[in-house]
Amino acid sequence: MITLITSGDYVNAEMKAEFGQLPPAMLPLGTWRLIDHQVQALKEQGQDRQIFLSLPESYALGEATLSDLEANGVKLISVPDGLSLGQSVLHCIEQGQFSGPCSILHGDTLLDVPSSELTNTHLIGDRVGGYAWGHAVLDNERFTGATPLSQGEENDGPVLVGYFSFSCAQEFAKALLQVECNFLEALGRHASEVHVQARWCPDWSDFGHLQTYYRSRAAFASSRAFNNLQISDSIVQKWSSDSDKINAESDWYSNLPARLHPYTARLIDAGATETGWQYSTEYEHLPTLQELFIFGRLDHVTWDEILGACVQCLEAFADTDVADAPQDAAL
Repeated sequence: MITLITSGDYVNAEMKAEFGQLPPAMLPLGTWRLIDHQVQALKEQGQDRQIFLSLPESYALGEATLSDLEANGVKLISVPDGLSLGQSVLHCIEQGQFSGPCSILHGDTLLDVPSSELTNTHLIGDRVGGYAWGHAVLDNERFTGATPLSQGEENDGPVLVGYFSFSCAQEFAKALLQVECNFLEALGRHASEVHVQARWCPDWSDFGHLQTYYRSRAAFASSRAFNNLQISDSIVQKWSSDSDKINAESDWYSNLPARLHPYTARLIDAGATETGWQYSTEYEHLPTLQELFIFGRLDHVTWDEILGACVQCLEAFADTDVADAPQDAAL
């Protein structure tokens, strides 16, 4: 099966302010890009998949990223800037000469991918937040069409989560042409000709909006070799069997002078566990400097602001007197 990851446009304005001008599949997620997680999920459900990634023509890939994608067998299709989703998909079908079974995964979506043998099936799920989504129209378990939901519009019905499969790519291309490349209308037109099943997807992550990005990102926190991390209900819990090291970290938070609290997460609690030590802090919904530097595309003005804030933080720490640590404190 051919799978197209649609990332032929740039992220919206709120995401651009945070990460720079990036296609959604290039957003940072843990120590990887989102595209790396997507490719991994696709390959887990079918090593025979041919994976294509659409990117804007104006986006220049770094050599390391290009090498990683090629090593994973991902083929790139450049899409003229400014195309709608439907126009972009049609362009990719034509440029890639797609034929036979085909699936589409939106570039800002991560989910448990169905088997590559499952065609004419679209995944649906619960609406997340008040953003604009595609509402799925169903007849029992049969998918019959889709309608756009505007931001804030009340509707408790299922939404399209961003994965669509077709038994024939050319049939969907035909549907796109019949409705002037309106993607949602093309889904309905195709479903009027072919029986399409709606399949519930209980666990999906959207990275296309700032709030949903940070909510989804919490599940991909990276831990180090000697500790474990879990994020839930806006709290980060960290624990390890290396009690001295984790206890020293929690002591650092608890003994921090009040004037430095704005620069750190707030300590919630700390204590012994059956196998070591743990502590909890509030979860800060912010990207790390590493993510911004390695994966972001921020301009010089933004970096001047970021580095200026770093200098302000370092100066505040340098100007604050603190008591000497106990001699036996873990380093």
